[in-house]
Amino acid sequence: MLFRKLVLLGGACTLLLAYHGGYWLSDWPWLFYYALVLLVVFI
Repeated sequence: MLFRKLVLLGGACTLLLAYHGGYWLSDWPWLFYYALVLLVVFI
């Protein structure tokens, strides 16, 4: 169950990185914060 959530978070973060491009590469702390929010939402 936890593994599925991690895969889902990884997929979402990958899609966001692909969508926003280089902007996200220079803003990793915000990306980790967003991943944390997603984790809380999907629990």
